[in-house]
Amino acid sequence: MESSSLESSDAMTLGHGSNFEVAFDNLRSRTVTRLTRLASLALVYFATGKLGLHFATINPSATAIWAPTGISSAACLLFGSWVWPAIFAGAFLVNVTTAGSVATSIGIAMGNTLEALAGAYLVRRFANGPNVFDRTQDAFKFVICAAVLSTTLSASIGVSSLCLAGYAPWSKYAWMWFTWWLGDCSGDLIVAPLLILWTRNPTVHWTRLQILEAALLVVWFAVTSGVVFGGWLTSQQLPIAFLYPPVLLWAAFRFGPRETSTVAFILSAIALACTIKGMGPFAQGTRDEALLLVQGFAGLTALMNIAVAIEVGARRRLEESKSRLAAIVDSSSDGIIAKTLDGRIATWNVGATRIFGFSASEAIGQPIRIIIPPEKFSEEEDVLSRVCRGETIATLETVCLRKDGQRIDISLTASPVRDSDGRIVGISKIVRDITEEVRVRRERENFLRHEQAARQSAQAENRAKDEFLAMLGHELRNPLNAISLAARLLENNKPSEFTKAQRIIARQATHVSRLVEDLLDVARVTTGRIVLVRQPTDLAECASNCLAALGETRQLEHHEIDTNIESIWVDGDSDRLEQIVANLLRNSVKYTPAGGRILISVQAQGEEAVLRVEDNGIGISADLLPRVFDLFAQGEVGLDRSRGGLGIGLTLVRRLVELHGGEVKAFSAGLDLGSTFIVHLPRIAAPVLGQPHSTKEATDNAAPRRILIVEDNADARESLRVTLELFGHQVYEACDGPTGMAQAAAIRPDLALIDLGLPGVDGFEVAKGIRSLPAGHEIVLIALTGYAQQEYHERAKKAGFNGYLIKPVDPHHLARFVATLSPKDHLLPQGDGMQQEQTRKISDRGWL
Repeated sequence: MESSSLESSDAMTLGHGSNFEVAFDNLRSRTVTRLTRLASLALVYFATGKLGLHFATINPSATAIWAPTGISSAACLLFGSWVWPAIFAGAFLVNVTTAGSVATSIGIAMGNTLEALAGAYLVRRFANGPNVFDRTQDAFKFVICAAVLSTTLSASIGVSSLCLAGYAPWSKYAWMWFTWWLGDCSGDLIVAPLLILWTRNPTVHWTRLQILEAALLVVWFAVTSGVVFGGWLTSQQLPIAFLYPPVLLWAAFRFGPRETSTVAFILSAIALACTIKGMGPFAQGTRDEALLLVQGFAGLTALMNIAVAIEVGARRRLEESKSRLAAIVDSSSDGIIAKTLDGRIATWNVGATRIFGFSASEAIGQPIRIIIPPEKFSEEEDVLSRVCRGETIATLETVCLRKDGQRIDISLTASPVRDSDGRIVGISKIVRDITEEVRVRRERENFLRHEQAARQSAQAENRAKDEFLAMLGHELRNPLNAISLAARLLENNKPSEFTKAQRIIARQATHVSRLVEDLLDVARVTTGRIVLVRQPTDLAECASNCLAALGETRQLEHHEIDTNIESIWVDGDSDRLEQIVANLLRNSVKYTPAGGRILISVQAQGEEAVLRVEDNGIGISADLLPRVFDLFAQGEVGLDRSRGGLGIGLTLVRRLVELHGGEVKAFSAGLDLGSTFIVHLPRIAAPVLGQPHSTKEATDNAAPRRILIVEDNADARESLRVTLELFGHQVYEACDGPTGMAQAAAIRPDLALIDLGLPGVDGFEVAKGIRSLPAGHEIVLIALTGYAQQEYHERAKKAGFNGYLIKPVDPHHLARFVATLSPKDHLLPQGDGMQQEQTRKISDRGWL
């Protein structure tokens, strides 16, 4: 650990040392760079200063040619005020080696340094600093701040120093001051722009055409110089310097401020050189006067033409900007529209044509209302008033009209258009077609609404299922509890209680059977596996049979029942029609308090048979009424669940009615106002008298049959054996598959009832084994099981079963079915309607 810490500490020390070295190297590099610049600036200042003082006439330290002022101004603007030591040193060396004393040289150097620092400060403060020649107004501010004002410091301090020290007479103070000031001013006007512009943009990107044009400009400049200063065409004393402005304007208009400042500098150099030699229109009067005149000309010419070049460049950039803006506007997919304050369209781009269908010639000058629906006029007025107040409307979604009258969804941005004085003179609008976006958004919102509705529906269904399961548990526990208690009564061996216990068991077994039957029917109906055995049926007879059956079980004894039944015939399944009537009646009994009134009527209405069940019970709430026929739908149920039921009866009613080609509706004025259920079925003509129309009678006098029961549940096997023996049949038993196959081979029964869920060898294998016997094809095989799934039906068919019975089986129906069998019917052909009906009943509405 100790050595590790030491290594880490060493690494950190090395790291810090490395950073220090990098920082030191950077500082050293910057210092070297600065010192190099200071030395170079001082050297250049000294050289150009000595050159300027070479032409001094009025005093050795006062000259009209002073380029160092432009150099120092450019250096302070480009590099910063930290270059002042180089300026001071250069100015001091120039003067101390020319004339005067150390004191006067220090005073002059101080004036020159203050001149440069003050000019740079004023230009930075008021004229955009190094970017001073980007705008015309800043260029003129440079003239005032640097060339005019700051140069007064140098002239005043320098001339005063010389006069105070006795190196110049006070009588020449004004003339010396003006010469000094003009030299500094012309240096700022001629040299500073050249240095600043070329330093900020040193690269040249000319096309071949521009190079050729520059060559022509040089030739013209040379010819003009020869004419003006060389006397090629006329006397040198004529004032023909006006020939230069066209050359400078050419440079200004075609090349820019940088090239114009270069031409102005060359012109100044040529003019000075020629004037000093006594050539040209400025070589008049004394030498000092000539130099002042030529410097004034060169400085003003440079100033005016650089200003022109700046303005031309600004205009060119503005035109390019306008062209780019116009290109953007024209290429924009959005509609860009400008309108006046009175609502007239002023501009109209290609995007607007694409969106609205109007061409620019059709739209410009027209009122903006040509694209606004009438109901949106007030909205447009509101937009106008808000924009006129100076507001910018970021995003407004609205509707507009196309040329063909089609309405489109748009997104609108509106902003004020101002003139140069800031006054609002119009409105600019950017319009985007969002019709597709709005469509997608609405579809998404609809999808989300439907998804939410589906989620809520699923949640409601889950709640309904939970309530259903709770109700199912309640409904099954009650009869099972009653059966259990009745069984205990039988254990007491008291004959007086036998009858009571038998009735309880029979009644509760019937109730459980009906619950299971309803559940199975719902499964069959919802999966489309129910098959109707349709024939002419009297709907009145179905209703009467239901009333009688419910009366026998004392389900109607606490209510007042009114009937209005007439014979109406329909093409239907009598059992299913009775089930419809029974479920409607039970529903009314369930929700009508004791003593209430129930009306059942069967009547004809045109081509329809109408079954109507009406009560004065608790009614149906408005929120439940639309879904009263939905699966598991029930009204409010308390913990006592006193009304009972599974909430599937009305679902069965609707599905069975629809299978018959009819329609059922529910009506209720509200809670405690009763309810009415009306069934409409297609009506048919009554059949010819004597034609059989009921399938409810079965033959009970057929010969006894030999029946084999293969069932592993001893209680079920015994109860089934006892039931069949009571009807006179000879019954054999087998408790498993192998025993069943052995029994079938030995006794050759007419019919075998085989449980599918046998241990070891299941019922499917038993059926295959029996079919493989020599006489196995003559035995009717009926599957007896509690499995109702379709896959088990299909497997049973493949295994060789003739029928499929789902537990529990009604013993009387089973006995009547067995009684109708004859040896030639053992393969269960389709037969007539009677046998089909009996087969369907006994198969618990399965297949046979």
